[in-house]
Amino acid sequence: MRTDNTQDDAAVELRNILTAAIGQAFDMNENVALPLAERIAEHLFTLAGGSKLYVPKLDRQQRNAAILEQFNGRNAAELCGRYGISKAQFYRILG
Repeated sequence: MRTDNTQDDAAVELRNILTAAIGQAFDMNENVALPLAERIAEHLFTLAGGSKLYVPKLDRQQRNAAILEQFNGRNAAELCGRYGISKAQFYRILG
């Protein structure tokens, strides 16, 4: 059984993940993304609270297509950070 601290930690982690995702997806700073993340998190707590939710990773083809679509010739480092890949991986995807 989870303790209150573990549940609190999970809630904080979810808010942090949502804040980062919103910030990256919409090019927002944390101060702007945080209220949106908190609102989404509250809805998730209501809709899925207490359930075990699995979040799958994007498959590689989807990820690679997104990288190719978003690459503008100057944002390699940003895309590497966003998708958690190395520069070598990035250039293999471009190749």
